[in-house]
Amino acid sequence: STVWALISAIGGAIAAVITSPLLLAIGVVAGLAGAFLYLSGAAGAVVDWLGAKLCELKDTATEAFQGIANALLAGDIELAGRIVWTMLKIAWQTGIHTLENLWLSFKLGFVKAAYAMYFGAQAAFETLTHWLTIAWVETIAALKSGWASFSAWYQHTVEGLANWLAKRWVEVQAIFDDTIDVTFQENYIDQQSDHTDKDIDEKKNADKAQIEKDRTASRSAEDAEHEQNLASVGDDYQKAIDKAKAAYDAASGGDTAELAALKSQYA
Repeated sequence: STVWALISAIGGAIAAVITSPLLLAIGVVAGLAGAFLYLSGAAGAVVDWLGAKLCELKDTATEAFQGIANALLAGDIELAGRIVWTMLKIAWQTGIHTLENLWLSFKLGFVKAAYAMYFGAQAAFETLTHWLTIAWVETIAALKSGWASFSAWYQHTVEGLANWLAKRWVEVQAIFDDTIDVTFQENYIDQQSDHTDKDIDEKKNADKAQIEKDRTASRSAEDAEHEQNLASVGDDYQKAIDKAKAAYDAASGGDTAELAALKSQYA
C-alpha cells in the first residue's frame, strides 16, 4: 500500500544513515561541533542563524511534502521521487549558497581591509612627502631671508666704517688746510651714507618680499599637487572597492539564479 511504501522509504533512509561510515562520521563531527558551540556560548547565535535559514526553506518544503503526498496517493512513485530529488537539490543548493555568500562576504571584507591598508600606505607616503617638501620650501625661504638680512647688515657695517674713515680723513686734511669746512664735509658724508643705507634697506626689503612671494607660490603649488595626489589615491581606492563589490555581486547573483532555476523545476 501507499502507507507501507512511505514507511519502507523512511526506514531505508534511517538504515542508510546507520550503516554508512561517512554519515556516522559526519554525525560525530556534528556532535562535537554542537558541544563546542554550547560550551563557547555561540550556540544561541548559530541556532538563530539556522532558524532563519530553515524559515527560508519552510514554504518550499511544505509544498514539496504536499506534492510527494499527492503523488504517492495517486500511485505515481516516479513523480514523488522527482519531487524528493529536486527538493534535496534545493536544500543542498540553499546551504551551498549560504556558505558561499559567507565566504564571499569574508573575502570582500578581507579585500576591503587589504585595499585600505595598501592605499592608506600610499596616502601616508604622499602626506610624508608633502610635509618634507613643505619643510624644504620653508627652510630655503628662511635661509634666503637670513642671507638677505646678513648681507644688508654687512653692507651697513661696511658703509658705517667707510663713513667713519672718511670723516677722520677730512679732519686730518683740515689740520693742514684751514679752508676745509669740516662740519660741511662731515654732513655731506653723512648724507651720502644715509642714501647708501636707504638703498641697502630697500634692496633687502625687495629681496625679502620676493622670497616671501616665491615661498607662498611654492607652498600653494605643493598643496595643490598634494590634494590632487590624495584625490587620485582616493579614486583608485574607490575603483578597487567597486570592482571587488561588482565581483562579489556577480558571484552571489550567479548562485541566486541557480537556486531560483532549481525551485522553478518543481514549482
